[in-house]
Amino acid sequence: MSNIELLSISCSCCGAKLDSFQGKEEVKCDFCDNVTRIIRPVSVNISEGIDSSKIDNFNNLIKIMEQSMIAENYKEAYEYCNKALEIDPSCGTLWENKAICCFWLRTDNDIIESQAKEISTYLIAAKNNDPNSATYDSTAGNLAFNLYFAAWYRYLLFGYDVADEKTGEFDSYSSKAYKKIISYIGMMELAFDISPNELYLTEPINEFSNLKKVIWINSNKKGELVNAIDINQLGTNPIKLRERFIIKMKKINPSYEAPEIKKSGCFIATSAMGSYDHPLVVELRLFRDHWILKQKWGKSFVNWYYTYGAMAAKFIDKSIVLKKISYIFIVKPLYYISKLVKK
Repeated sequence: MSNIELLSISCSCCGAKLDSFQGKEEVKCDFCDNVTRIIRPVSVNISEGIDSSKIDNFNNLIKIMEQSMIAENYKEAYEYCNKALEIDPSCGTLWENKAICCFWLRTDNDIIESQAKEISTYLIAAKNNDPNSATYDSTAGNLAFNLYFAAWYRYLLFGYDVADEKTGEFDSYSSKAYKKIISYIGMMELAFDISPNELYLTEPINEFSNLKKVIWINSNKKGELVNAIDINQLGTNPIKLRERFIIKMKKINPSYEAPEIKKSGCFIATSAMGSYDHPLVVELRLFRDHWILKQKWGKSFVNWYYTYGAMAAKFIDKSIVLKKISYIFIVKPLYYISKLVKK
């Protein structure tokens, strides 16, 4: 990486202006508390064989591009990258600069999936044209780091977008929201593809193991994994995505063990009724989501139940007597309580 210093830089996550970054490799944002890697313009190496009559014009374009990047005018810098690439499309370091500009060309400080794919494409072009580049690994590594945390930050802040008709409180996700979450996860995967790091796939695997925002995967009566949400609605297959992430993770860490898929709860009711899709079980899940979780004690209770309810369910599954007792003293009373609360 060159020693060219920037005049200003923004946080890769929230877009706030960063202070005291000169001479540093990374800086922490005072606003969102996330770290941004400093990516300075890459010194451009002119490829052999370039028409000598075009060298002066090429160098002028590079100077304007560098000054634009220094001033954080990445739109102009991107345009001059393209003009220079028309003269020398085989210049790997120029493709690196184009990837850097593309990262910072964001709308409302939010990066979108198509833009992330562009970054990856330009880095591939940089590697193909200059496989021995002394700056590629640093550029790719820093871009992957910033890309991951830009996506992770937006994913972290993303919440329910559908409100309950009675209470007006937001308590569930729309199809559009599901796709947005998947889009952020896709950008995390792209960061991994650019510069493999276990960190970049940990969150995606946890998400599709039902450990984060959404219940994506369930089990059917035979114990087989099934998608909890219609894949036509999502435009992708969570089960397949999770498998792909795990395969990629194992390539860089053969000893990696993925977390188990967390069942969606109602363990005792499911064991007592013999089916996750039994109407009583469905009713109790709705009771949990729309009433219990909205109480001050709700989340603590559900976390406690996820731990001990799952343990109890293992014994109930093996005994007809325990299934009947659970139905009479636990499932049936809770069902009537849920009905009363709704009134």
